[in-house]
Amino acid sequence: MMRGISIFLVTNSLRLVPLILIVLLVLFAWWMDVFEIFRARPHHLISGFGLLVFILFSWLCSKRRGRVQWSVVCWGVGLQLAFGIFILRSTAGYVSFNFLGDQVQTFLEYTDVGSEFVFSAPLEVHFFLFKVLPVIIFCSYIIGLLDYVGIMGWIIKVCAWVMQYTMGVSGVEALCAAANIFVGPTIAPVMVKNYLHDLTPSELHCVVVGGLATVAGNVLGAYISFGISAAHLISASVISAPAALSVAKIFHPETRRPKTLTESNIIIEKGKEKNVLEAMVNAAQDGFMICGAIICQLIAILATLAFVNAVLAWLGSMVNCPQLTFQLICRYLLYPLAWLMGVEIADCEIVAELIGVKTFVNEFVAYLQLADHIKKGAISVRSQVIATYALCGFTNLGCIGIMIGALGPMMPDRKGELALTCIRAIFSATIACCMTACVAGLLYDDGRRLFDSSDIIDDIANATSSFLANTTDTPM
Repeated sequence: MMRGISIFLVTNSLRLVPLILIVLLVLFAWWMDVFEIFRARPHHLISGFGLLVFILFSWLCSKRRGRVQWSVVCWGVGLQLAFGIFILRSTAGYVSFNFLGDQVQTFLEYTDVGSEFVFSAPLEVHFFLFKVLPVIIFCSYIIGLLDYVGIMGWIIKVCAWVMQYTMGVSGVEALCAAANIFVGPTIAPVMVKNYLHDLTPSELHCVVVGGLATVAGNVLGAYISFGISAAHLISASVISAPAALSVAKIFHPETRRPKTLTESNIIIEKGKEKNVLEAMVNAAQDGFMICGAIICQLIAILATLAFVNAVLAWLGSMVNCPQLTFQLICRYLLYPLAWLMGVEIADCEIVAELIGVKTFVNEFVAYLQLADHIKKGAISVRSQVIATYALCGFTNLGCIGIMIGALGPMMPDRKGELALTCIRAIFSATIACCMTACVAGLLYDDGRRLFDSSDIIDDIANATSSFLANTTDTPM
């Protein structure tokens, strides 16, 4: 009988994982007074409802609903919630991420020294050209240094190990998801170039979704220069990584056995630079190329948007609606999406417009508009935070071409499959960003009481003292 029980537990261990995870999360959340927020502010539960709706929508869009591995999904959502509780609810996490954000912001301000020397003009004259774009070059320069000395590779491997051994994804999927946080969707696949030809269709979809659902570290610096919270941008990029893996595995479940499923020591492709100076110079030049691409995209996209708005206004004037614009359409069309993420009713139209701009234009313009709303005080703090998390990703139509251009030369025999995967992946990545925003909306509270780790120590000490006292008083 005992042997039968042992066999049952072993064969059904994967099925027990989600249950164990949920129990641990509930206990963790209860200990950190998370449920106190819901009692005081029940509207936060809208974000939790939105999280469930997005998971359900992903399942409805799945290629094989019956093959979805819910243990992977539960672990991904669990990691999101665990990171969110630590970052947004605990004193240690909240203080450390704010400290990190402040230090990053201070560090990026040193870019102004080089910019002032080169441009010989007040940076505010041409803020975007003189202030924002040089930050990307500086960040690329530093990332090149960290990558060459091995620090970046070590951090990426640690993050990948956590996701691989908790979620059960393959080594390539975990490594790409972790690398996207730091180096972006065009560089991360290069790090696993030797494994790309052997990727299953599900793995390929996961790699693309991971690249679209997060934001590279060098571009993150530009958003910080707009005035967006550095702490929330950093945490958003981290929390989106497990969300991308979860949604990708719902949209396109694994039906084969990946070659790197149990392989944790993935060999990262190293650059050809011979010394640290060459690595930094090449990284700075890459940053300059990114700046050029951003300038070209913004000129073309904003000009196209102005033309579209002129056409819509002309059409609208025929039906007595001359104020019709692309942004106005997004305000109403994507309003339910903003509401599901937990945005305050008064701000739903603004956030819906930002999501539309991010998806159909790009996230650069969306963050610029968000920064403008913040400066004007036109949006509440809670809605600012949720919008920051929702916009943190390369989920726009232009990035489909970028992903095909980056991955295509490395896997020329699968270009047709790659193109179809990218189109499907843009929906998956958008859902992943929305789920990250839901986690922020569920846990963020501006007037919150932060959990202190000393609370647990005090509780354990009190419980131990009470137990020992009761034991001593009990007669033999």
